[in-house]
Amino acid sequence: MLTIIQNLEYSEDNEYSFLQALKDMYPNLTADYSFTKDLYQIKALAAIANAFNKEHGDLLDEKDYLPQNDFDALCYGLYSSYRSKYLQSTTYTFLEND
Repeated sequence: MLTIIQNLEYSEDNEYSFLQALKDMYPNLTADYSFTKDLYQIKALAAIANAFNKEHGDLLDEKDYLPQNDFDALCYGLYSSYRSKYLQSTTYTFLEND
């Protein structure tokens, strides 16, 4: 955002119309937003996975004797619940709460 403001200041010096400057900068702003959103999603999912493993790792280790389908269902249920609670406690997130 700061870069866009600085570009607007520069554009005014060159007698570039404010409206045209906004039109030209909008694609860059949307691209930056998209990139930031993707990066945040990766970091948020990694943070959720790390916190989940810390909280439920021992339980999952104890249940590794279960048949694969049962173990997968247990993991999925625990993770889905944990992720939902984590996202509800987060002030802002790009992730959608399923």
